[in-house]
Amino acid sequence: MSPTRTLLPLAALVALAFWMMAARNLPWPGWPMDPAVMSLDQIRMGYGLMPRGVIAWLAGAALGLSGAILQVVLRNPVADPTTLGISSGAQLALVLATIFAPGLLEGGRWPIAMTGGLAAAAIVLAIGAARAFAPVTMVIAGMLVGLTASAVATAVTLAQGQYLLSLVIWNGGSLVQQDWSGVCNLALVLTLAGLAAAGLARPLRVLSLGAEGAAGLGLNVAAMRLAAVVLAVWIAASVAAELGLIAFVGLAAPALARSLGARSIPALLVWSPVLGALILSLCDGLVLAVAGLGGETFPTGALTGLVGGPLLIWLLPRLRGWTPPGAERGEGPA
Repeated sequence: MSPTRTLLPLAALVALAFWMMAARNLPWPGWPMDPAVMSLDQIRMGYGLMPRGVIAWLAGAALGLSGAILQVVLRNPVADPTTLGISSGAQLALVLATIFAPGLLEGGRWPIAMTGGLAAAAIVLAIGAARAFAPVTMVIAGMLVGLTASAVATAVTLAQGQYLLSLVIWNGGSLVQQDWSGVCNLALVLTLAGLAAAGLARPLRVLSLGAEGAAGLGLNVAAMRLAAVVLAVWIAASVAAELGLIAFVGLAAPALARSLGARSIPALLVWSPVLGALILSLCDGLVLAVAGLGGETFPTGALTGLVGGPLLIWLLPRLRGWTPPGAERGEGPA
């Protein structure tokens, strides 16, 4: 991936420059950070802007890894937590729990988000299984499930005026932080997910031969698919529980990794999180730049949707070139 030698450092520098522009008027806090002796501006820096910058990298990396796993296991170049309705399912479950059963949130938002994401994924996979997980079928089913879940979540949010502002901001995928708890949570998720993905890399490589070819080599195809999908859903649901709906990062990162030369599955699983972190950090940097000019008027998730939508439109006509007819049955090229 020789182009990354110049592209990735440049993108990282641009993202850092955006963050530094937002932080230019705030003093750095001392160490160890103690809110009792810190000024208001130091608290804004130490417990607001600094964790926000870190969580953008962590969430982007997590979504990039989730999208890469889904694309590999489903042999679908436009699969990601957004196009398969996983993020919207997690969003709907959290909205319903917040409004109608807030007691369920005492154990944290992650179990609720995981339940919603798994339910959405189960519906999409059940529809896709009848058509051998054909890419277009999966995308259409995922988009319909996602649109339905988002519509219900929006209707419920608007019907409950007392929750309107906080839920709208959260649904949009805001990266605003008030402490380091979100960073710690996502760092743990990304570490565990990275280890699990490393363990799945070899079975996923066998699965890339097609269902029949992989089964002929002794791989339990159904169990492998289930494990990979559950891992991807867990990653995406963890991000949704922490930050809300952040769209299309999991789609853009693997696509960009392939365009930069990542052909093997291990390379895709390594570079997709790196590029996902850069994408989300750059998008959040743009939001911070706008906030510096006239106040933050939209969450970061809205900007990633603007980037991912055109990318999805560009990729859809190329599905046939990515997944040759018969490849899922082991008849086409790996």
